[in-house]
Amino acid sequence: MGDRSRIFCLGFLTLFLELLLIRFMAGNIWNLGYFPNLVLISAFIGLGAGFISHRLFGQRISDTLFAAVPPLVTLFVCLIYAASPEVPGFGSEGGDFRGEVFFTAGKEGGSSGGLPLFIFWFLFVAAIFFLIAQRTAKVFMRLKPLTAYSYDILGSCCGIAAFIGISFVEAPAHLWFLLAAPLFVAGKDPSFPFRRAAATAAVSMLAAVVLVSIQDGPHGSKNLRSIWSPYQKVDLRHGERIFVNDIDHQGVMVAPQNIFLYSMPHVIRSMRNKPPYEKVLIIGAGAGNDAATALYFGASEVDAVEIDPAIVRLGERFAPARPYQSPKVKVFVDDGRRFMASTDKKYDLVVFALTDSLVKLSAVSQLRLESYLFTLQSFKRAWSLVEDGGTLFAVNFYREPWVAWKIAGMMSEVSGKEPVLYNSTVLGGNLFSYETMIFADKTDVRPACQNPHPAFICEGFPEFSNRISDLAEGVELPDDNRPFLYIKGRGIPSVYLFSMAGVLCFTALLLALMRFVRRRAEAVSDGGEARPSPAASAAFLLMGAAFLLLETKGVIQFSLLFGNTWLNSSLVFLAVLVLVLAANWVAAVIKSPRLVPAAFVLLLLSCIPALAFPLDALLETENPAARFVAASLMIFAPIFFANIVFSSIFRGQKVHEVYFGWNLVGAVAGGVLEYSSMLLGYQALALIVLVLYAGVFGLYYLRVAGSLRRQAGA
Repeated sequence: MGDRSRIFCLGFLTLFLELLLIRFMAGNIWNLGYFPNLVLISAFIGLGAGFISHRLFGQRISDTLFAAVPPLVTLFVCLIYAASPEVPGFGSEGGDFRGEVFFTAGKEGGSSGGLPLFIFWFLFVAAIFFLIAQRTAKVFMRLKPLTAYSYDILGSCCGIAAFIGISFVEAPAHLWFLLAAPLFVAGKDPSFPFRRAAATAAVSMLAAVVLVSIQDGPHGSKNLRSIWSPYQKVDLRHGERIFVNDIDHQGVMVAPQNIFLYSMPHVIRSMRNKPPYEKVLIIGAGAGNDAATALYFGASEVDAVEIDPAIVRLGERFAPARPYQSPKVKVFVDDGRRFMASTDKKYDLVVFALTDSLVKLSAVSQLRLESYLFTLQSFKRAWSLVEDGGTLFAVNFYREPWVAWKIAGMMSEVSGKEPVLYNSTVLGGNLFSYETMIFADKTDVRPACQNPHPAFICEGFPEFSNRISDLAEGVELPDDNRPFLYIKGRGIPSVYLFSMAGVLCFTALLLALMRFVRRRAEAVSDGGEARPSPAASAAFLLMGAAFLLLETKGVIQFSLLFGNTWLNSSLVFLAVLVLVLAANWVAAVIKSPRLVPAAFVLLLLSCIPALAFPLDALLETENPAARFVAASLMIFAPIFFANIVFSSIFRGQKVHEVYFGWNLVGAVAGGVLEYSSMLLGYQALALIVLVLYAGVFGLYYLRVAGSLRRQAGA
């Protein structure tokens, strides 16, 4: 096997292992599903450090360090199961956690580990990818820069494609580790004994397979294995409770019609002497409780939309009322926002039914699966689907009164009506930790409170607003630019500020340590090898930060335009890597010195539409093909030109693997800068990208171009 094939396999392994660990850790570390970006940032720190410092290790030591990765991965799996770690700081039932509301439940078996264990697994992940990166850098430096980069990206494309296939068939987690074993063997150096590498990888990964298989094995009264859906780990426990990532998420109810959480709109409808809702749309249908209730109260047509196919299947198999088997119910496994955008059907009742995911859509953004459901534009579309005389209804355990105020405020804004709220009067604690139901009726009559049960209090939206006026101060209604229902106002919650500070401090300390060690190593060397330019390193760091923001913006825009689903986000990542390959080809063919300034200008021009037009502007384009073409130009053109800039500067450099490492460290900075979207909105990411590339432009022409040309032998 040649170096090109070896780089391909190492690129495949790196991305595949990143995705594997992000999904696996989110499924087994309590509440990490809300923070998958921390796993990605940890991986980038390790990768960047490995590329930058690989020359500290000789070839023999490098081979040994890489051979240690499979046993370390298995040890990591074992430690996660043994220690049962968690994201520190969460209360037993969620709620407002340092500026943002999180939906969670008490951890079975109690809390464990806290901050020290959290820091330990963060460092452990960084160490794993450090060992892979220092090995990859050894091969990287033996090839021409664009050749090495292209084969690395080809391997990454295959890594994403493999994980798309795994997600599509919902392969169990233990098979993920089995598929990684051959990649460890293929990435070894020819000088390292094949049998030793194969035996180490096979034994380690088989041990991981056994551990994961036992942990996810049949359990509970239904004797079911854990299901790894494309989004999360799903379990049915205690006969009727669905757990997601080991958190109690929803129930499969025996008689949902007796529970006001589901039956309230139908009961109120009956009390008003109106006929039953005939056509019902349920967004976030889950295992079928809302659908079963609608059928019980006389609905003739029910469209049930649920994004997670595993939860739908559990409802089909185990819901006692069998709602999904009814010919009156149509089940759509889809994103709710996309479904509403694609249908012209009118409904008597549109339900936003406990749409509270426990995961982020991807590790590069702060979008939850339901983020684009709870925006002004989404509620405007939902209201347009309600028949005259019908009802728009939202229900949840909102945790904080200002969250319920946002929902009611959006209903009022898009409908011009005054919603009515029903709150539980359960004694003790925050009342909004219990059921809150919000109605907006499409009638000319101001709805009056009709309370069917003393366990609830009813009030109109004006009265509710007056009662919580102090708590609602500073609250902004979410829109498609800032789709953050669970953040009170405009700003970055302290939970993320602490994370940003911690990541940046750790990265700075690590880089300072590497710089010190490298200087000591250079002091005893003969000084014959090329050394990276500080200005060039800074330029590649800025390009790494800007590129991750461009990638994030692409995922976000496609999620809005074409659905917040796992497949869309995966295909965007794949498309980005294909564009990187295309940019490499352009940079390899066109070697004119004018290519870099031309690419800078085109990058600037391609970013302007993202600043001039809001994210949802293309939703007005009715033709899907035209919308796709326009979206692709707006999203992917900046990525393409940005990579031409990168590839044109990167080609021909003698220390290209070190610069590549700085580019990966820059991605860490990009991950931190992404948090600014909570303050500025996603549209402003294009402005941050322009600022970063302005820095690259200045460094290149003032400090970098001449030294890079000399270093490349120009």
